Amino acid sequence: MLWGARRVTIGLSAHAPVPLDLARVTWGDGDRMELPRDQLALLQAGAVVPLSHVYGIAAQPYLLQFTVIDTDGQQATATVNVLIRNQPPLLTLQVEIEGQWVTVTPTASDPDGIIIDLSLFWGGREGVVHGAVSGQPLTHQYPDEGGLWPLLATATDDEGASTVVRQYLTILSAEEATARWGISPGARSRERTTE
Repeated sequence: MLWGARRVTIGLSAHAPVPLDLARVTWGDGDRMELPRDQLALLQAGAVVPLSHVYGIAAQPYLLQFTVIDTDGQQATATVNVLIRNQPPLLTLQVEIEGQWVTVTPTASDPDGIIIDLSLFWGGREGVVHGAVSGQPLTHQYPDEGGLWPLLATATDDEGASTVVRQYLTILSAEEATARWGISPGARSRERTTE
């Protein structure tokens, strides 16, 4: 699949009692084409002629026009709006905290494409993991002094859309966790998702 674009296939048909002289498609993005004689003959015979075109992702629909002109000079035009949008990936995080150890299981999917990158940023100088696998847990140990740590996960699809999940982790220091519970059982978190 092309980055930031989508191939669309349409089926054209026409009912023409008089022989066709011309059939033209205006794709709505500045491109246009005239059908060759063999495809005109297929249209004349009542067949559906498939044509493909690559559109860029856009917020507004493209106006596709299909025009036929017969040998008597009569003309007919059909129009259709073609909306090409890319749905962003879906991304969730499951987080388990035990002391300074955090296990994150990212789950990512794309409703209209594939995930090409899933990354996890542990915060501060703790580093980034690229190429994480959806559903596979990742484990990281934070410093013994604890603190508030931003956790950032990003899923990117094959058409360039990304979804980001930010989760802020309050990691108790080893000393605080021992004083509070006798062991380091974990901490709290809150989550915000942005697209």
